[in-house]
Amino acid sequence: MSAIISRTSFDTVDSGRDTSRADHDAPPKNVGEHGFTPAKVKDAEKILGQDLILCDIVYEDPKNEVRCINGAVYTNTRKTLPSMLPKLLTPPPPSYKICGVAGKGKGVVALRDIAMGEIIMIERPILIYPLMLLTTCVDRNTLAEGMLQRLGEDSDDYSRLFSLTNVKSKKTSEFWGILGTNALKVTLNEGVERILTNLWFYSCDPNATWTFNRRLIIITAQASRPILAGEEITIAYEDATQPHAGRRFDLERKYKFKCSCGICTNTSSTSDQDRAYYGNVTATASLEILYGMIFFPGFNTHEVAKNFQEHLIRGLITLKKEGIEMDNAAYYYVYLMKTYGLFGEKTKMRKWGFKAILMYSSIRQI
Repeated sequence: MSAIISRTSFDTVDSGRDTSRADHDAPPKNVGEHGFTPAKVKDAEKILGQDLILCDIVYEDPKNEVRCINGAVYTNTRKTLPSMLPKLLTPPPPSYKICGVAGKGKGVVALRDIAMGEIIMIERPILIYPLMLLTTCVDRNTLAEGMLQRLGEDSDDYSRLFSLTNVKSKKTSEFWGILGTNALKVTLNEGVERILTNLWFYSCDPNATWTFNRRLIIITAQASRPILAGEEITIAYEDATQPHAGRRFDLERKYKFKCSCGICTNTSSTSDQDRAYYGNVTATASLEILYGMIFFPGFNTHEVAKNFQEHLIRGLITLKKEGIEMDNAAYYYVYLMKTYGLFGEKTKMRKWGFKAILMYSSIRQI
């Protein structure tokens, strides 16, 4: 797992922050004081044995200026990354603004109505580094000096980085504190599906989602539902399918606040179960099996298809209620499109197909 600092990182706090209390909730079962389960600790031990090197990836920005993504990566990871990147097209006028919001600090607010599926931002990061560098690492200080030296060659990026908030302990250096507070967590290795982020206003019921393209090294922010002009643009810093206690503990440990968004303050008795069932990878993978049952010999095709449609609709209702449609709803849209198409219901097929197209970037392996 690696982390990156966005080129337009914003000094923000979350939309549901409660910093009035210094005490924190106890960690969930099987989670240590640093927020790691035994399984994650074992994975980290495997990674720490690899060699780390400084790297830079060159590209030309839309203004025809040569820029560089600096950082540190594992030797094996560097072999999978390009040395030069293609130039991105000039972006359209922004649909958002960065401004102060009463009681919340600086954040991202929509300048106009933003449609579901609309791209809010595409950009490249300033810095990239292994997430394990935030823990004990033999070469940590040496690598930090190297990254800072290279970063200092671009005064704009250097100033932008050190203008960001640091909520970490005073025992942590300013550099590592800023990285630990503001970095996006992404995966640079093949075969990993989940991408998490921790910038912009936070909500367990976000209206935007992030994806990361490891080949082009670009970050894309996309509206997961319609956003009105003047509305705060929110994302989920942590895995939104986690149980209530797990989400709150991670946010308190990493970002020093208690989440008071609507989902956390009005958690239903079935919330954890619903999020676990409809939001995990197994649930979305099972949709292909359920769809395939429509064609089983001896089954009533029409009846099985209708039952499957009802299952999909129930799933979408639950995803919306829990505020986690940003990552998983696209799967449900696709299968609703397919089932209505089987019976020639063109209007409904187009309706769900259009929704699936809008959220195409969030679909995995369909």
